[in-house]
Amino acid sequence: MNKKGIKGFTMIEIIIVVVIIGLVAGIAMFNLINMLPKFRVNNAVRTLASNLQWARLKAVSENNNFIVYFYSPDANNIYRYEILDDDDNDGTKDPTETLYDAERYHLPSGIKFGRAKSGVKRTTCGGTIDSDGIHFTGDKVTFTPTGRPDKNGSVYLIPEDDDEDHDQKTIHWRAISVTTNGRIKTWIYDASVENCSNGQGPWK
Repeated sequence: MNKKGIKGFTMIEIIIVVVIIGLVAGIAMFNLINMLPKFRVNNAVRTLASNLQWARLKAVSENNNFIVYFYSPDANNIYRYEILDDDDNDGTKDPTETLYDAERYHLPSGIKFGRAKSGVKRTTCGGTIDSDGIHFTGDKVTFTPTGRPDKNGSVYLIPEDDDEDHDQKTIHWRAISVTTNGRIKTWIYDASVENCSNGQGPWK
């Protein structure tokens, strides 16, 4: 005779339910872990694009230049950027000027400026992506009081585990571009849309 467990269920039935719950939880956890790089890189792109837009609008409202600097990893392997309120428009930080470099200007852990593999075209097909993933002359862009940048350019973000020294996956590859008229756009890698005769790189 089967022993009765909770509210009349047999012990075998309870064990089966527990095993099923364990399997479902394990699958959900596996999927969540696999999705973390996507969440992190998407968050990094949204935050950086938002901060670039903020710097652009501040340049207009304060009627002086705002400079965004991009950096390769520091001693703690943190990728970051800084924003300078360049009150006197001389291109350098003076003691009275504000440099925004708080933690919110660090890329999330495991996310870097870089590429998944060499030989991939930039967003506009204007050459291939450098290993450091930063394509602004001098690794900086200056937003002027007109709202326009001093140059166009782009940066490329990717999970470190997917870079050219690891899995070389492009599925989580993202980019942000700034055009000469001040437009800030985010991109997702998609090899199927590449059409360099029309200036369209493998990005959408």
